[in-house]
Amino acid sequence: MLAAQQPPSSAPSLKRIATPGTCAALEREYRERVHDLAACSVDQDCTIEARGGVWFGLDGCYRPRASKAVMAEADAMAERWLALGCAQDFEICLPAGDVACRWNHCAELPPQHVPGDWKRVDMGRAVTFYVPPEMVEQPARGEDSVVRALASPQVAVMADLGAWSNPLKFDRHPTPESDNPEWALMNEQEIVAGGTRAVRVAARNLWASWCADGGTGCVSGWRFTISMHVPEIPYRGQPNLALLDHPKLTIVVSCQVFADCLVADRIFASVTFW
Repeated sequence: MLAAQQPPSSAPSLKRIATPGTCAALEREYRERVHDLAACSVDQDCTIEARGGVWFGLDGCYRPRASKAVMAEADAMAERWLALGCAQDFEICLPAGDVACRWNHCAELPPQHVPGDWKRVDMGRAVTFYVPPEMVEQPARGEDSVVRALASPQVAVMADLGAWSNPLKFDRHPTPESDNPEWALMNEQEIVAGGTRAVRVAARNLWASWCADGGTGCVSGWRFTISMHVPEIPYRGQPNLALLDHPKLTIVVSCQVFADCLVADRIFASVTFW
């Protein structure tokens, strides 16, 4: 008599749902384990696996690792994370690029015009850009858009892909009636990002300067921003963008010291559209 067929090991169980804290702890433990399994001495030690799909929130699109690493323990941790309902994103990714040993750990190599230690950020099967390695992913979710948030102690990056992405309307001398009354325009120019027309805007936060003095009604926040808006991304009918009307992209880079924000231009230059 044939035994009843068992469901695939990657099928999520809906009987137990973990709390956000439990999911975060599992993700941290898993990533520490995967980091250990990516140790290397030379490029030939490394390989890279396609992930994405239900694993996107855990691994992103790819998992660089040592080619001889035994992944059973890490995979079991990932299966538990999935079974507890921790997966919140699903992405179908481009094929993996090259992998190399960098600082004794296997890592995906970005394109040649991007710094070798930068890491990729994928959005909605439509956009890829790269950020410095010290930037850490932050919780972010859009109601009707694809959102990614990352931060380091000096810089924050917020990317929004959707029909209502911020068009970056700033005035040089804002009034309460301005679209962004707390921000004063410094400069604005047209640029090209990923072969597509975009606008680059730099602005300073008038309200944040009050916070330095601890003023009454102070609104905390970053002092400066360099941002980019693409009013019409190349649209090829990606499945999860099918319901969006003319999807747009906005990337906002914020900082306390204006010089730190200049990394924005390298981020914008790394943008590619699928």
